[in-house]
Amino acid sequence: MRKPRPIVYSLNEVIITRDQDYAHIKYKDPEFGETRFQIGREVAEMTDKEIVDLYNDTLKAEAELVHRTRFAFGAMKLLV
Repeated sequence: MRKPRPIVYSLNEVIITRDQDYAHIKYKDPEFGETRFQIGREVAEMTDKEIVDLYNDTLKAEAELVHRTRFAFGAMKLLV
């Protein structure tokens, strides 16, 4: 069984490849899986660091959204 992927990637821990609109982010540690991250055609012009930064920003935004949603849901339950 694979380990769950860490929520934030570090550039020195991954290998980045590009395929059309996608960046493939693969950990050097074979225990972790690979992420296929859709960016768009501009992926071909982006540096590895820009891709990792964009992916990390996306993960952080998703985590914040989950946190806010849980908080809002909990507050709604208290009002009911």
